[in-house]
Amino acid sequence: KAKAVADEKKKKEEQAKKAMEEQQRKARKEAEEKRAEVERADAEAKLAKKIVTAETCSGLAVFRGRSPGTIAAATALGEESGVEVAPDVEATVKGADVIFTCLPRSGDVHTIANDLISSSSIKPGSVWIDCTSGDPAGAQAVALLLKEKADCMYMDCAVSGGPKGAEAGTLTCMLGAPEDSVPFATYGKAMLSTFSKNIVHCGETG
Repeated sequence: KAKAVADEKKKKEEQAKKAMEEQQRKARKEAEEKRAEVERADAEAKLAKKIVTAETCSGLAVFRGRSPGTIAAATALGEESGVEVAPDVEATVKGADVIFTCLPRSGDVHTIANDLISSSSIKPGSVWIDCTSGDPAGAQAVALLLKEKADCMYMDCAVSGGPKGAEAGTLTCMLGAPEDSVPFATYGKAMLSTFSKNIVHCGETG
């Protein structure tokens, strides 16, 4: 009987230890996700600031986002640069000639593209420059969707260099777009050069 009690006590201690370790793992993961969110919001804000202060841009609006990090970054940018801080994505892109996005995954871009198409928010003939570090197939799917459903030219443009590079205007852009297209010549190099020192054309979208 004494051995059975001891075994049960040991079992409960091991279960408690495992539960504690799981809680600690979840806490570390949540902290890492929050840190990554803050860093991403900081990089996006610095990138946006470079764009709004460029002579090539006017009437720019930014989406304030849904997370505390992006809301704070967008609000600060609006106060500092005087740009419109829109309450939703539809209001941000309504009537825009150029749409910039920088999201965690290609799937997020596809979801937003579908939403904007459904609400008829995308201006025909506009250009969508996507700085998301997504996957090639996802970028190609978004490009086809926007072309067929919204008459919008999509260019994928992964960036490298982090928040410091965005602030200094020294990011490297890896651009996927038809090099001889009008949007590439008109918007691509001109607007990307506001925050990038090195623009590498990597071929077609994807």
